[in-house]
Amino acid sequence: MRDWTSLVALKSVLVSGVLALGACALPPPPDVDHDARPGSGDGGTDGPAMAQQILVDGNPTTRLTVEEGGSATVEVTLSEAPVGSLAVVVAADDAAISSVAPTALTFDAANYDVPQTITISGTQDDDDVTETSGVALTASGAEAAAIELTVNDDEHQAVLVSAATVALAEGASEQVGVTLRFPPAADVTVAVSSDDELTATVVPAELVFTPANWDQAQDVTVVAQDDVNTTVDTATISMAAAGANTAMVQVDVSDDDSVAFVLGASSLTVNENGTGARTFTVQLSHQPTETVMATAAPMTAGIYTLEPSTLTFNTVNWADPQTVTVSAVADSDDVDESTPARISAGGVPTATVSVTIEDTTQIVYQGWPTLTGDFVNHYSGLVLAYRFEIGGTTPVTLDRWGVMTTHAGSTLVEMAVYSNGATGPGNLVTSSGAFLIRLGEFDVPDTTQLAPGTYWLALKVSDQAAIRMATTEADAYCRFNAAWATALPTTWGAPVCVPHTEIGIYLVTYR
Repeated sequence: MRDWTSLVALKSVLVSGVLALGACALPPPPDVDHDARPGSGDGGTDGPAMAQQILVDGNPTTRLTVEEGGSATVEVTLSEAPVGSLAVVVAADDAAISSVAPTALTFDAANYDVPQTITISGTQDDDDVTETSGVALTASGAEAAAIELTVNDDEHQAVLVSAATVALAEGASEQVGVTLRFPPAADVTVAVSSDDELTATVVPAELVFTPANWDQAQDVTVVAQDDVNTTVDTATISMAAAGANTAMVQVDVSDDDSVAFVLGASSLTVNENGTGARTFTVQLSHQPTETVMATAAPMTAGIYTLEPSTLTFNTVNWADPQTVTVSAVADSDDVDESTPARISAGGVPTATVSVTIEDTTQIVYQGWPTLTGDFVNHYSGLVLAYRFEIGGTTPVTLDRWGVMTTHAGSTLVEMAVYSNGATGPGNLVTSSGAFLIRLGEFDVPDTTQLAPGTYWLALKVSDQAAIRMATTEADAYCRFNAAWATALPTTWGAPVCVPHTEIGIYLVTYR
């Protein structure tokens, strides 16, 4: 049962309070439309309506950078609770630049301020251009949000070549095609160069590619150069452009050269008298890879000498001419002789100089080599001597002793030259020693020289021998008796001398 007495008392207090408030003269309350809601836009008397706003990371607009092939995320909310559900459409402005996922979000009064994530990805392409685009977030009855997007390109421009290596022989050429990897945003100039123009050169020195022709091959001609060595050389051709990877082409140049001797003369004529020494030079045609030891020698020995006989060439002095002197060797004949001078070395073709020795020797017969058909017998134990003259102004060299005979046996003879004495032969100058008469001539070492003047030519035999007679009569003829076993005297002594026809004895001399 309620306490009505208490309720009546409470009512009396409330009424008194209300009356007290009325005495304070408060302004009358405004009219309130209980159907009006904030943001409903129905023209209520509480001021301008609040519009629904899509927010990205808390803002109507935002900027975002992603890498090509990469992605980034943003969070989407609404500025206020929607009436019912609100569908937000997410769309990339250019699918060639970016993509989004998911492409739709749904918000309601319960989750409008709970962030929902979208992923924005950079689309992979075939150029090297950093691109910009946008992502729009829209919904019916709401202010749209926008993402300003930058996609950094992960490709790097590069110069491409049709061949990484080129093999050429010296003097040959080959073309290499050049393109770009991606279409450029502007013209690209490619500089073409060789790091060793003595090995390989290039034409042209630059190429220009445009956004229209970037993938159309332009040719670079690589030319292998002739050089002075015999080794395989290598050069690197560079194709370089600003902001692009450089392309390299290795050029291997095989050498078509070989080391050869280069001679300063093809032929020489040298006088035998020793006053006509001649020279020629020797060098190499190309730089050798190692030292070359060359030998200089006559093809036939004894005709002339070469000095020096050894030549050394290396990687430094290979092109320096080295001088070789040709000197004739004097002989006892008067015949011109020819034999090549040969320059040879291992691994190098032999080279030759034609050398002719112009013989200046004068052969002089001393005595009586011109005979009649008659002959005279010469007996053992008898020494005969005939006087003869050596003319001229220079000495002669004794080369051979000679006897004109029809004797074919084993008779020995000995010949000698004596000086001219007061009444006949004087002192012994030189002798032949014993030799067989049938040899006709006896060659001796060319060591004895006879000055111009008067001499006596003597002969003795071991047995009787038929000696041919000369065509002239000697103005003096001397003889003495001496056994074969007795040596020729060093001094003739008192000779028995009478005029007599010469016999066929003689000396072969030369000067």
